Amino acid sequence: MYTIKIDYITGNSFGSEEATGLVGASWNNIKMAKEALKAIKEHQEYVENLHKLHPNKEKYTNRSWFVQKNPEYLMYLRDDFEHKRIISCFWVGYFEHIQSAEIIQEDNDMKIKF
Repeated sequence: MYTIKIDYITGNSFGSEEATGLVGASWNNIKMAKEALKAIKEHQEYVENLHKLHPNKEKYTNRSWFVQKNPEYLMYLRDDFEHKRIISCFWVGYFEHIQSAEIIQEDNDMKIKF
């Protein structure tokens, strides 16, 4: 199984810290996981575009990840069966800034979690 790990900066008015989270989806098919990673990249471009003086939202509204309601904080990712699943973009916010996203293996028998 594959999932996507997000490294981001979070905080409040008094400081910030590095954080890591996993998107709320996983895949058996690496091709679909790579598609999801690409969607996260495009979504981040969309978020950065919103902060420009003259944003071009229409450029993104036809993308498979685009959600009409709260598109900055929500997105669709397709599962192994190509069904759309909505996820919350926890790495987007006033104090949150994405640093990286990477596909990782969830069922890694070379690592034990406690």
